[in-house]
Amino acid sequence: MNESTETPIHREEFYYVLDVKIPDQLIKTYEVVDQLIAGLDPRNDLILVDPKIKTKHFLFEVKNQTLSVHHMGVDNETTLNGSTLEKDKHYILEKGDRLVVGKIEINVRIVKGHFRSSATSIPKPRPVIEQLKIPLKPSVLESIELPFLEKPTTAFLPENKKSYLASYTLIPYKIYGLIIDVCLTYFLLSFVIPTIGILELTQDLLYPISQFIIEHNLGSFRSLNLSHYLSVIEFFIGFNLLMISGSLILGTTPGAFCIGLHHKKTDKSILSLRFRAYLYSLINCVLLPLIIFDIPLFKGKNAKEWLTFSSREISHSLFFKISRRAIMPPLCVACLFSPFFLKNPFNILFSLENNPAPQFVETHTTLIKSLSSELGLKINAELSNQFFIFPNFQKKKINLSLYDSKNKQSLILSEQSRISYQRLLFSFRYANPLFDLIGNQTVYANEKFKKIVFEDLTLSITKIIPTIKEKGPFFANGFLLKESFLKTIKSKENILINPFSKNSAIIKLSSNDDQLLFIFGKKELIVLSVVSVLKNRTTPELNNFANQLMINLHFAHVPEQSTFSPPSLLEVLDANEHSNDVNGPNILTYYINEAKKVQDLKNPELSQFLRDNLEQNLLVFKKDKTKFGMTNDIEKSLINLSKTIL
Repeated sequence: MNESTETPIHREEFYYVLDVKIPDQLIKTYEVVDQLIAGLDPRNDLILVDPKIKTKHFLFEVKNQTLSVHHMGVDNETTLNGSTLEKDKHYILEKGDRLVVGKIEINVRIVKGHFRSSATSIPKPRPVIEQLKIPLKPSVLESIELPFLEKPTTAFLPENKKSYLASYTLIPYKIYGLIIDVCLTYFLLSFVIPTIGILELTQDLLYPISQFIIEHNLGSFRSLNLSHYLSVIEFFIGFNLLMISGSLILGTTPGAFCIGLHHKKTDKSILSLRFRAYLYSLINCVLLPLIIFDIPLFKGKNAKEWLTFSSREISHSLFFKISRRAIMPPLCVACLFSPFFLKNPFNILFSLENNPAPQFVETHTTLIKSLSSELGLKINAELSNQFFIFPNFQKKKINLSLYDSKNKQSLILSEQSRISYQRLLFSFRYANPLFDLIGNQTVYANEKFKKIVFEDLTLSITKIIPTIKEKGPFFANGFLLKESFLKTIKSKENILINPFSKNSAIIKLSSNDDQLLFIFGKKELIVLSVVSVLKNRTTPELNNFANQLMINLHFAHVPEQSTFSPPSLLEVLDANEHSNDVNGPNILTYYINEAKKVQDLKNPELSQFLRDNLEQNLLVFKKDKTKFGMTNDIEKSLINLSKTIL
């Protein structure tokens, strides 16, 4: 039949509509007018964000009332009604067809009459169609010559080069690279730095940064309670240093380098690539959540694209495939468990000493009751009067002399160092970014510090599972604490640890030659060493007396008005902690009472020991009278007292 004699078929005009389903979003509808380009590029008509979406993924075209799609994505990643599509091939679409790529679903509908798209573009005017001819739909139209399937312009064709997957379509790979970076940072802080012997130097470098963040940055955000996340901030100081150094050396982050994620080949200079990698490493810290989840900031571009002006690709070489699947997973696990392979003194095992000194049962006993509001300690114990305790005053140091009047032997408890609780908190947080998140969010009291220190010192491979449950996978601080706590101990083959009772404020570490006492005071941790005046000649009774004294030294948090009378050991030690006018009279009263006890025993050696102690302290009092609350009258009284002790 001739075309001129054929009667035209007039039908109602209809439009092709795409219903786009994106997870967690409302369904969006788009009308296809002549052409519609879909993909990740923000300049497209339809922006799709999914790991499997390419920059330009689909080209929808309507010609002669027939809708077709040019697939520009990767082979076998997009399906049409369940059948996979090949790259650079054209397919005819009909009503009810369903395109699926990743988590995005596109359904084709036909709408009769005028339809207004939900897209921002206004539909273009269409010519009046007199006759509708819908050809049969082959699966692939590459070999069929159809006039309405013209090749799209080269601007929309993908570049003809080796197929790589863009980094912004590979969210799992970016998370994988980030996990590797975190594990490498943990390995660096908890294993490499202690092994090469610069642990203390590194902590001295990071601690002022931590304190600066607390005092200046977090001080103005007290309502946000950001100090709870300080351990994470401290950890990412090391993370940032690793990322920056890695980017300047490798041109990409260490984790990305290990899995073969690198910059696309460009004509940029090596210096430019490293500078862009440096920017990328910075925003991994500043905009970490945006980087991980590829959150678009503007026109579909994420933070990495806006700030580094570059994209990255994943290498499909055999080496990096093996690295991603076989090498890096066990290496990350090895990094987390690396502290167990530290050498002495980090991985020393402590034996728990379960033999506290027995209670004295002899009839000759004396009651010691004393309280220190400054040190936060109290003692209330009935001890043998065979033994005496005298303070040795030094500048901001605690020294005690223990004397066995029967056997004429003595021990000296000499202060070695003090650790502020702020510094101790930093030691807990070092190499443990989850410490503040998992730990108690309230202010730590000294008995809480004692509990944590004891748990971390006794950490061993047998406690892996409960430790991971309590603190997460980052528990290197339990090993790193041991180095600072064992600096002065010479023999490290066999170390006994004794926390005494739950309420005792002391942990004792002892080896063959050394004994250390860690006293958890009100403001700081005080480390004392136990020294024998005549080496290896201390009596077992004197050692038991020292243990009995320590087991009765308890915490006292609330400052109280001392009802203990007369002034005793801890009250006079307060004079060494702060200046107070009451200290002078208390010291005088203390020595008067001790002199009376000594004179009643009529022991010349004990009298000489007390006289030497008083004369030694008088030299300290003369140097700083104000600190100890000394007046001329009190000083003269002490001098006269020392002369009267026989």
